[in-house]
Amino acid sequence: MPDAEARYHISSAVVAVVPAMKESVLEALSGMNNVEVYGHQDGKIVVVIEGTSTGMLGECLSRISALPGVVAASMVFEHVETARDEERAQGSAPSAPSDAIEERKSDDRRIDAA
Repeated sequence: MPDAEARYHISSAVVAVVPAMKESVLEALSGMNNVEVYGHQDGKIVVVIEGTSTGMLGECLSRISALPGVVAASMVFEHVETARDEERAQGSAPSAPSDAIEERKSDDRRIDAA
C-alpha cells in the first residue's frame, strides 16, 4: 500500500525559445523524463512536468533552461496531492479537509522573449 502522505507534484511551465531553434528544443524536450509538451506556437512552448517534489520539478526546469535555443523557462502553476487525495477522488476514503492540496500560482504568467 502506498504512503498516504507521499506527495505527487504536477507543474506547467512556459518555455520561450529562439523561433529558429524551436524544433531542436521540441526534440530535446521529447527525450526528457517526466516532461510532456502540451502545445507550442511561435517561440513559446507549454510543458507539463511531473515529479515527487518541488525540488525535482525545479531541477527539471533548470535543465530545460540550459537547453540551446531556450531564452527562458518559467513555472506557471504547481499542483500537489497525496495518495490519500487520489483515494478520496475515487471514493475509497472518507472526506477530510481539502487543506492537503496545495496550489501555487506565480504572480507573472507572461514571458517576454527579447
